[in-house]
Amino acid sequence: MRWKILVIFILIFFISLKVIESDNDKVDDTVFEALEANQEVPVVVQLKESNNGIFVTSEVETSDVVEDLGEDFEKKNEYGNVFKGFSGNITAEQLEILKDDNRVERIYFDYKVKALTFNTTVLLNTSVINIKTINGINITGKDQTVCVVDTGVDYNNLSLGAGFGAGYKVLAGYDTINNDGDPLDGNGHGSHIAGIIAGNGQIKGMAPDAGIAAFRALDNSGGGTSSDVVQGIDWCIGNSTAYNITVISLSLALINDSSPNNEAIFSTQCDGNDIVVNAANKARENNMSIVAAAGNDGNTIGIASPACGSNVTAVSSVNKQDSPSSYNSGNLTSFWAPGEDIYSVSSSGSSGCADGLCSGTSMAAPHVAGIMVLLLQYKKFENGTTLKPVQIIEALNKSGINVTRSGVIRVRVDAYDAIRLLDTQPPFVNINLSTLDAYFNSSNMTINFSAIDPFLDYSLINVTYPNGTQWFNSTANVTIPFSNLTISGNYTVALFSNDSLNNKNLTVKSFRIITPAVALGYPSNFLNISNNNLTINCSVKSQFDLVNLSLHHNFNGNLLFNQTTNLTGRNNFTNFTFNNLNDGMYSYNCISSDNSNNTFFSASNYTFIIDTANPGVNLLSPSNASTQTSSTVTFNYNVTDNFNITSCSFIFDGSTDQTNTTIAQGISQSFVKPSISNGDHTWAVRCSDFANNLNTSLTYNVTVSVVADSGSPGGGGGGGGGGGSKKASSSAVVSEPESKVVEEVPTIPKVEEKTYEEERNKDLSKLIEEVANLKKGLEILFNEISSIKEQLREPSPQELSTNRKITSSLGKSTLNLIVKFDGEKSVEDFIIYDEVPKDFAEDSSLINVNAEGARITVIEADPVYMFSYKNVNPESEYSIEYNINKEVDTEIINEFRRPIVLVKDFEEEPVREQPFKEDSNVKVYIFIGGVLLLIFVILGIMFHRLERVERKEGLR
Repeated sequence: MRWKILVIFILIFFISLKVIESDNDKVDDTVFEALEANQEVPVVVQLKESNNGIFVTSEVETSDVVEDLGEDFEKKNEYGNVFKGFSGNITAEQLEILKDDNRVERIYFDYKVKALTFNTTVLLNTSVINIKTINGINITGKDQTVCVVDTGVDYNNLSLGAGFGAGYKVLAGYDTINNDGDPLDGNGHGSHIAGIIAGNGQIKGMAPDAGIAAFRALDNSGGGTSSDVVQGIDWCIGNSTAYNITVISLSLALINDSSPNNEAIFSTQCDGNDIVVNAANKARENNMSIVAAAGNDGNTIGIASPACGSNVTAVSSVNKQDSPSSYNSGNLTSFWAPGEDIYSVSSSGSSGCADGLCSGTSMAAPHVAGIMVLLLQYKKFENGTTLKPVQIIEALNKSGINVTRSGVIRVRVDAYDAIRLLDTQPPFVNINLSTLDAYFNSSNMTINFSAIDPFLDYSLINVTYPNGTQWFNSTANVTIPFSNLTISGNYTVALFSNDSLNNKNLTVKSFRIITPAVALGYPSNFLNISNNNLTINCSVKSQFDLVNLSLHHNFNGNLLFNQTTNLTGRNNFTNFTFNNLNDGMYSYNCISSDNSNNTFFSASNYTFIIDTANPGVNLLSPSNASTQTSSTVTFNYNVTDNFNITSCSFIFDGSTDQTNTTIAQGISQSFVKPSISNGDHTWAVRCSDFANNLNTSLTYNVTVSVVADSGSPGGGGGGGGGGGSKKASSSAVVSEPESKVVEEVPTIPKVEEKTYEEERNKDLSKLIEEVANLKKGLEILFNEISSIKEQLREPSPQELSTNRKITSSLGKSTLNLIVKFDGEKSVEDFIIYDEVPKDFAEDSSLINVNAEGARITVIEADPVYMFSYKNVNPESEYSIEYNINKEVDTEIINEFRRPIVLVKDFEEEPVREQPFKEDSNVKVYIFIGGVLLLIFVILGIMFHRLERVERKEGLR
């Protein structure tokens, strides 16, 4: 009995320990760690579904738990489906309350998350088709234009071409809201649409090389009138020829007048009900495809106008799993396309799409518009034809994936399959042979082939022997080693290829194996020889026994037969010797015959030069033993030779001073030597020709005597009185004018400086949002922006001094940015954002940046830079240097804006008592102590009663 009681006691003890563990285990360790450095931390609190008490079970109410945390707790989210619970920021004291609350199941740290983008170019296979080519051009929508009638387009966005007008992606447009020619987006919706169609940058659209014509028919709030949209369609039609507009995109819907917040829904074609539909029908008559969004009201029977028009392609939305979205669809739907969580161009504005992420049939429709121009480009480049809208619809309907909603089956479009169905062109095939004549057992044979088709399926080369039997076939390029080319005759190479629609093509080429194979040895082709005695050698290999080998040369004028050597066997090397040949240019070749009546020369003649004559070198000036009064002297000479001169060297005072490798024979050449000291010197010229014949001229003496300028003479005497004039004696010496050396004045660099002292009067958070590249740079640096911008600040003018200095000279310019930090305490991050004007450098690739100790981030190639430093102390000075290889006007320093300097201070340790864990444990220990004391009391009573029972039984 006693041991049972002891077991019960041990179990109770461990259960008590479990209570300690359960209180600690229901809190993420990260919560404790975060509270050590912060006053409050974000958490997610999971509650129990019910509170099981000893006597009663009650349902847990989230509001009751939240209320117990006090008025200073602010609930962020509340959950009722995934689990019962809530989220928000809690303090250490509030954590204690939650730990002790039996209604709390678990307390999680609220981690930050990062969105994962969904790439529709992969789902719709446009990324696959974009890398395919037709007649050498990628299928990317090139030379096609989509007219986007919407809120305008942010043509300044890099993914949309960063410009407006001819030569840019957004090549034309109009704004009917302001009645001007600037269709800049003030909402963001139209830019998002344009990015889906033709984005080409960070955002990649369906047709990245297509053009956009932007018509702004909707205002900054996304509203407009039918009349404005009709004007937009009218403008698209009127400019279709000028800009090759082939598709119109309409991501808009008619509003129900009786219910202004709802779309007008049509389950049958609405051609007579809407002026926009009538305008769209007119565009179809002009051979333009019109794509419209089905609407977002969630109707499964009808769709919005103008999508309900008989000549309008209506597009409904699916998600990335190809499940229908909860937007409009029905019998009038033409196609499905992705419309949920679509990432595209972000643009400032009031639209929900302004941040780059948007959902709706507005996003589905431009996917189809982009794919349509891919089909149009493909057919135009394939055979010069222009697809009609009905042909495009047919190709899209025969491809893609079927998706069903409420009994209506329609195709989710697929660019690759649709274009493949349009393919009628067989593969372009070509065979490239390394030579048409390969010599028996002497040279390798390489067979390369190409088969080009965007939908290539299969290619095979087949090689046959001269007798017509197959030698081998291959699906890849091959190199046949010479050891396998031992059968002479004509070989046939046939290339067969087909594509996935079984369009076929065949081409044939042949090459020949020549036997006997004659090779010329010495002299090699174009060799220069400085010897009149010559040995010519030739070699030959044959499939059959050799008969002879003969030499042909032109030593006597024409290339004729000279001598023959009889041969045996199938491999031979023969020399032919000649003596006392005259200098000249000669050619030779060898011919051989075998006993099967095959006779062949080598592939081509070899040419060589015999040149035994040395170059003739003549010194022209200065003449021998002359005196020069300048320290810079030009030495002139000329040289002649039977053939070409390779080089001439200037020998000054017995040593080679200069060498010239570009020599014109028979024309005066020169060497210029500066800074010659006064005194006697010698000079000569040594020249060499291509045969390495070398000759040195005579050696001339020259004296250099430069008299130092002693200054100008004194004033001359006045004119004489009336006497007669005197004539100079005929023996008088007439001195030549003194030759003076004019020293080149060095270029003085231009310097300009600028100091920034003004303080920026703008809220930092607003500044970050307004300067898009600053925001982008901070996102690159810190991987996020929402919380970090709250931790940054701009130093005050007392903490910061900033100045620039530009130095510009011939061929080089340097701009220095000096930033000095003089705060009272160290900072964790010190960030300098700087924009460089395009007049200084068009692109960052032209700038050499030197910023020691900084992490350099090129935000944009325009160029825009960010320099970041870690753990910066007061009185730290940083120098950033931009160098370019051109001279710029120093006034450009005024085009440099004041750099934006931001700092992130070290987080201060919170002043508060830490031991909330210890306090918790003390409470637990007191509780356990009380429990154990109670257990001991109960056990004492039980043992006492047990002893009384045992005594009574003993008395019996």
